[in-house]
Amino acid sequence: MDVAYQYMMYFFEEDDAYLAEINEAFRSGRLLAGEMKQLCIERATAWLSELHEMRDQTAHLVERFLADDSR
Repeated sequence: MDVAYQYMMYFFEEDDAYLAEINEAFRSGRLLAGEMKQLCIERATAWLSELHEMRDQTAHLVERFLADDSR
């Protein structure tokens, strides 16, 4: 199985029906490896954007925690 699909399955896509759909399309040849990689890139980019946003929202807490710990 394609590595990009495995990344989708284990890290980026929670919808099992969608995974089954793209798995079938990939195995039948309707979805090419480059297209699978592009889907994975889109999901990874979205995931990283969410992570960046969450880190921005909690940065002040980390700074305060580290400042309190230095006393």
